[in-house]
Amino acid sequence: MNETRRLHPVFILFTTVQWIKAMLPLIILILFKDIDWSNPHWAVYTVAPALLIVLIVFGVLQWKKFVYVLEDDKIVIRKGVLFREEKSIYFGRIHSVNTEQPLLQRLLGVVQLKIETPGGKADSDGVLPAVAVADAERLQLWLREAKAAADRHPDHVFAEKPELGDASADAADSSLREPRDTESAAVPIVRLSAGQLAKAAFTSMNIGLVFVFIAGVMSFADDLLPQRFSDRIFQEATALMPSGWAIVMAALIGLLLAWLLSVVLYVIKYAGFTVTRQGEQIAVTYGLLEKKKHLFSPERVQAVMVKEGWLRQALGYGQMELRVVASAKEDKLMFHPLFRMSELPHIIEAILPQFAATPIEARPPKRAFLYYIRIELLLAALLSAGLIAYFRIPGMWSLLLLPLITAWAARRFLDSGMTLTDKQLTIQNRLIAKTTCYVRRPQIMSLQVKGSVTQRKKRVMTLTVNLMGHTGDNTWSVGHIDKQDIDRVWSWYSRRV
Repeated sequence: MNETRRLHPVFILFTTVQWIKAMLPLIILILFKDIDWSNPHWAVYTVAPALLIVLIVFGVLQWKKFVYVLEDDKIVIRKGVLFREEKSIYFGRIHSVNTEQPLLQRLLGVVQLKIETPGGKADSDGVLPAVAVADAERLQLWLREAKAAADRHPDHVFAEKPELGDASADAADSSLREPRDTESAAVPIVRLSAGQLAKAAFTSMNIGLVFVFIAGVMSFADDLLPQRFSDRIFQEATALMPSGWAIVMAALIGLLLAWLLSVVLYVIKYAGFTVTRQGEQIAVTYGLLEKKKHLFSPERVQAVMVKEGWLRQALGYGQMELRVVASAKEDKLMFHPLFRMSELPHIIEAILPQFAATPIEARPPKRAFLYYIRIELLLAALLSAGLIAYFRIPGMWSLLLLPLITAWAARRFLDSGMTLTDKQLTIQNRLIAKTTCYVRRPQIMSLQVKGSVTQRKKRVMTLTVNLMGHTGDNTWSVGHIDKQDIDRVWSWYSRRV
């Protein structure tokens, strides 16, 4: 106990690579400059090796100064060469200890361990960037037991905490003794096979992820490629699309390529997806290039969100996400990428018994349908009118938007609703995918009810629920519900009889 421990020595290389990665744009710009590499300047042979030596020396100093100490009631992390930083995290404040393996850590054979507390920073409260895999697993279990002991004895130093074993202060590979936890064996709960992963990937199109990827590639290419080269590509692409039909075909091909790209990105992100029970906690592990492992307690789950896309709903499948009390960066966690909706009650009852898969009971009244369609239909009509005015006869195809918008609005109207029980509120809505949220009263941070003058006259209101957290996904709404049902929720939340 109270021994100074260092990271794995590979942290030296890790630090050097991080510096090189930060200077990569500058290196690329230098390489693309008009330099006569057959007779380079003397600086090419002197500055680059000298800079590399400086980075390695600085990495060694950082590794020497980056230490962590496991004390009786806290873990202390000290780091910094030019500016020293010391951080103390008490075991009673720890709510999760997660491990990640970005691509660099996977290549170097180490993991990154993150210690989080409620309301922590976006990059976690304590980060150990390079720890041996076996040591990280033992330290993770040890901190879990220390946290449990701190919860049982919050006011004094406890003797139940497990021993770590002796380790040299300078030994980076110092082994931690296995914690005395009879329930530490991992019990599998969910294991996504290759076929299930492929089915989940092909039935889920992450448009946002695709747009971010394409925007990053285009920005990178715009910085590297000459302006005349980009202009030539644009001119040739314009020459190949002289007609409206060519534009439509190009758009369809673009959507197909985007869908295939989303499939590849989905597989890379969720490959090897497994959920296991480790004692009283649940561990979620996934990732091909960047492997992540999240460990949480079921009682810390704030809400359960079930999503059903158009294709998945037709096939009878959905995905489950959890809102877990965590730092600002990670409070949304994928729990099951693909499961049959008929199995939902069993999954929730077995893993999260405090929740219940209740069916929707209160739906918007028929008089509220106008609020689901009026603005959307007006915008579609204006768009069609503009396309017809510009393209004439070909623009008439835009009239198909009107029945499509009507069908979409009707689907949103039918898939909206809520259910109130003694301890839980269930909200269901649809934008593109059908989303059902299960949340218990203690986890609701605020409740908001609003309605326009015309909505009040028709006695329909919009209900908005806010949870703790820093992401937009922690705010859920259901629109145009009968005021009588909204009043029941308001009384339930405000505890008024």
